[in-house]
Amino acid sequence: MRYRLAAATLAIAAIFSISPSANAQMGAGRRVRVDNYRVERDVRPDRTRVVGRAVNVSGRRLRDVRVRFRVFDSRGRQIGWASDGIADMRAGQSWRFRAAAGGNVSRARLASADGR
Repeated sequence: MRYRLAAATLAIAAIFSISPSANAQMGAGRRVRVDNYRVERDVRPDRTRVVGRAVNVSGRRLRDVRVRFRVFDSRGRQIGWASDGIADMRAGQSWRFRAAAGGNVSRARLASADGR
């Protein structure tokens, strides 16, 4: 019974393209945290963005902060990448990113988030 419930929950999540970012995710360097990102479709065809919020949790100023996402179509195939960057980020500062992605994107997965 538990297996069926878990399988049903996963199936529903796949149908509604729930982002894997229900909880905050940390970049590999643990300097930037990405909160609740989502795929946002534009009114023009094949123009989508991954939007969300990144926070500098390093305790110091960061330069060249970049978030990068793998983007997938409705069948789960990776169709490209989306990325955005900011030149300078103070300690504790949050930044609302808008990473442009081409194609008919259904979901995204955080690949990296870091600065130096």
